[in-house]
Amino acid sequence: MSDSDALERRLLPPKAKGTPEEFWLVVTRRHSLVEGADPKQGKQHLAMAALFAGRGFQAGERDATRLTTYLAVFREAQAKQCFPAQLEATQARILNQLRTAGGISAPEILAKKAKDAFTHLAMYLVSDGNNFETISGDDGRWADDKGMRGTVQAGLGLFIYTGADGTIRLEVRVVDGEPLVLGTREYTNLTSSAEPVLLAIPSGRLRLGQPLATREECLEIAVEPGMYRVALYSLSCGERCVVVAARTDVGSAMTQVRPRPLPRIEEQLPESEPRYGQSVGGILRT
Repeated sequence: MSDSDALERRLLPPKAKGTPEEFWLVVTRRHSLVEGADPKQGKQHLAMAALFAGRGFQAGERDATRLTTYLAVFREAQAKQCFPAQLEATQARILNQLRTAGGISAPEILAKKAKDAFTHLAMYLVSDGNNFETISGDDGRWADDKGMRGTVQAGLGLFIYTGADGTIRLEVRVVDGEPLVLGTREYTNLTSSAEPVLLAIPSGRLRLGQPLATREECLEIAVEPGMYRVALYSLSCGERCVVVAARTDVGSAMTQVRPRPLPRIEEQLPESEPRYGQSVGGILRT
């Protein structure tokens, strides 16, 4: 057994202790094996590289160059559908670490609103106020993964999937630009996150609530009409969810739901589906 194999075997158990340097060596070795491997083995190597990268950060790695490399490994693993779901919160923490280390301050909060909201459908919908009822009334847009992904990619709605009924604390924050981040102290309680995607809000009212809920049951906040980039965060194992939104000029054409027919979802979806239980852009799994 080589020294590299012995080091990886020692660091593999979940509670194994190692230095940032040791994890860096294992990550770079595993990632170097991806090229030239067959597709299945390549995914295995990439998933292991991502796993050790996350542990390297947890072990105290704070070098900006290495953390940037770790993020690149994460994104490559996400693109190839082999990213370990338990690393979603770690990825967000690394992004926040690079932001604060680089002296980049968080955007100013222009408006925010919070509310305790109940769901008996194990999910919440985020959309334009005028589109909310139309999306809710057509379960083809939200009742399964295919419908949710089609709605997200059309820029019409985003989803928070809780996996169980109950009440959670919902909060919406409208900020004046990128990055769409939480407060630094909130990352301690971060459970999962979904990367920013575009959402059209032509009516100037952003609504958040379970599908089929009345307006009074939902959280609604007034915003400037337009296209927004929106990130989703789950804190404290889903007890609290935060929606962070910023207006953007990208994709500025307004999007309004048409009751029928549905957009051709097959043309909007990527060839591969997200792994079960893993958040993707616009669909947060708490």
